[in-house]
Amino acid sequence: MQKRGGFVNSILSKIKKKGLSTIVITLIIILISLVAVGIIWVVVRNVIQTGTEQIALGQFTLGAYEYV
Repeated sequence: MQKRGGFVNSILSKIKKKGLSTIVITLIIILISLVAVGIIWVVVRNVIQTGTEQIALGQFTLGAYEYV
């Protein structure tokens, strides 16, 4: 009976069966990781930008300008 591996293990076993070198496999994994980090960065940046647009300067002041 075969062990069931994860998604990455199944991809690696298919790549190894085709005779590609471990260097190519490593580069593919690094590329996938960079793409994932890029996608996460875009999502986080958009969330931060939309959050900062909703913040007004008056929320962080003591209101001293009202008494002038």
